[in-house]
Amino acid sequence: MHLVRIAGFSAFLLTAPLVAQDKAADTSKQANPFDLSAVKNLIGTEGVPTADAVAALEQQSQAAMSAGDCKQAVELMDKYARKANALANLIASGLQP
Repeated sequence: MHLVRIAGFSAFLLTAPLVAQDKAADTSKQANPFDLSAVKNLIGTEGVPTADAVAALEQQSQAAMSAGDCKQAVELMDKYARKANALANLIASGLQP
């Protein structure tokens, strides 16, 4: 019984520095909260997302689906999803201090 406890404790002692080292590496890789390059790239490629643009894409994709044009509907749904996600990220980043 004592041998099992000692073996478990020694295994902990051997792995604890590795876990601590991984945690230290993770904290050094944290993103700079003031780095706006990702947002600039998104706006440069997708434009500034607005609620009206997202709603329009949703309506267009639903209209294409109703008309039976599935290929066009999928393309519009993809654009809609990307714009909606970008808008949500923009709103969320504005709420964070």
